[in-house]
Amino acid sequence: LRGDGHFLLKVRGDSMKGAGIHHKDLVLVKKEEKADGGEIVAAYLNGEAAVKRYQTKKGKITLQPENSAYAPILITPEKYPDFRILGKVKAVIRIF
Repeated sequence: LRGDGHFLLKVRGDSMKGAGIHHKDLVLVKKEEKADGGEIVAAYLNGEAAVKRYQTKKGKITLQPENSAYAPILITPEKYPDFRILGKVKAVIRIF
């Protein structure tokens, strides 16, 4: 990797398979604290990292999976007091 400001996460599960991100893939994340609606992000919530599509509407934040078997995650301070965006997903690495 060139420079700093990036990290890799290993994906667990199939909640993002519709976006081409599969179980055991690695995602390259550029560290950023903000995202625009529609971008795929790595977010921190309840002590874990999650890779989801970031959505905002009327000041409400939703993390949207790309698999209809999973429900969207509505971010509220009560349920996810430690929520923060870790960064934006820039690439997917699939190891066979």
